[in-house]
Amino acid sequence: MVALARVSLDKPNLRKGKTMTNKRKYNHAVSLFFEVVSADPDGEDFTPAMLKEALLQRVVNLDVNGDWVEAIGLPSDTYVEEN
Repeated sequence: MVALARVSLDKPNLRKGKTMTNKRKYNHAVSLFFEVVSADPDGEDFTPAMLKEALLQRVVNLDVNGDWVEAIGLPSDTYVEEN
C-alpha cells in the first residue's frame, strides 16, 4: 500500500502570485493522468485495486517532486458556485 503525504490546499495561487480575495467561488474541472501496468493491451484487465494503487502512487510522486501545478495544468471547465 502506498503511504500518502499530507497536502495543503489552502495556499495562494502560486502560478499567478494571487491570493483569494474574491467572495465568489469557482468550480474547476481538472485532469490528472497516471499510468497503470496491466497484461492486456487494451487495459481490459484493470481492477479497482490496480487503478487505486496506480493513482495513489501518482499522488505520492507528485508530493515528493512538488509537481502538482505542472501535472494538473489549467482547468478544462469552470463555473461559478451557487451559494
